[in-house]
Amino acid sequence: MLSEFQTRKADYRFDMLDTNGNGVLEAVDYQLAAQRIAAAFGKPELTAELEAGHREIWTALLAASDTDGDGQVSRAEYRAALAGALDDPKGFVAATDAMADLVVSLCGSQLTAADHDKLVTALGGNPGSFAHVDTGGKGYLSLDEVKTAAAQFYASDDPDAPGNWFFGVLPS
Repeated sequence: MLSEFQTRKADYRFDMLDTNGNGVLEAVDYQLAAQRIAAAFGKPELTAELEAGHREIWTALLAASDTDGDGQVSRAEYRAALAGALDDPKGFVAATDAMADLVVSLCGSQLTAADHDKLVTALGGNPGSFAHVDTGGKGYLSLDEVKTAAAQFYASDDPDAPGNWFFGVLPS
């Protein structure tokens, strides 16, 4: 079961993922996200690659979440899937690996503060949180740090965990 804080994070992430704002997650949301990311980074040549990667993420999410078989993921289904993944943290490995793959495609081996803000904005989040995630103050995150931060975002119940800032500033 998700704590109140984890539910708040899940809802924030759900709203980011629901790119067309219709209240459910669908394949088109992931296609739109890929297109927004490619545009934000000025890399239209990566659109097809990003769409393919997002299609894989969508397929995995749908398989883990769509309990009623309607081809969509409701907020309740999304929350339930995240709660289930807390019992088996391996469930976050695919998501964190996908995030690292995305960073590699866009930025190489490091995610800088400027690129983090671009990514968070393209994903529909609230930018300006990089300093909280960059605990070493290096000005960038390595791929391992990206994976750790993404996993913390999904799994941590500690409001002070740096990864809670990975997808941007949480709304109050």
